Amino acid sequence: MTHTRGPKQLPVDDESARMMVRNKIYAEVLGPEKRNQVRGFGLGVGWADVPGIVTEQRGISREVKYLREAYEAQKQATTAAEEKMTRMMHEANEKAEKMKREQEESIQRLRAEQEENLRLAKVQMAEQLKAMLAHVGINIGSFGVGAPQSTSTQQQGCGSSHAQISTRFEGGNDKNVQCGPPISSAMMHEDCQSENTG
Repeated sequence: MTHTRGPKQLPVDDESARMMVRNKIYAEVLGPEKRNQVRGFGLGVGWADVPGIVTEQRGISREVKYLREAYEAQKQATTAAEEKMTRMMHEANEKAEKMKREQEESIQRLRAEQEENLRLAKVQMAEQLKAMLAHVGINIGSFGVGAPQSTSTQQQGCGSSHAQISTRFEGGNDKNVQCGPPISSAMMHEDCQSENTG
């Protein structure tokens, strides 16, 4: 067996150096040792028993192994990165969908509140208008203004007929409101005198 020393694996004696040279020659001529066997030592001797030999793990086979291991590591890293990216995209899509649903629900609530506020404003305006009209003596009932009720013609004295027209509006169950200026008795009397003297 060979014995080496130091970081550069130098042989410790001449015998070890000769064995290392012989092993390299065997490897160059016959190829590296295979199947955990060592040429020249018979059966039962493995690679671990002869540290200085050149095995099939050396050279190209070892480089291929390293390349394969590096490729597998890179493949695993790429797969992990793709899985992480897919997971992040999935989480982002879920957050976007959640925000969209919350925004739609907020818009619906705001729209319902606006419609309710508009309805209440209409009712309040109608009640205020009804109260204002009731304050001046007009009852609009179910939000409708009453129609003219009657037109009366009264005959006055002094031998002539003067029409006194009073237009009355019915304000539901409230009192009637007379529209038009009143005609005083003095004015009617003067008209009667002018007709009699004429």
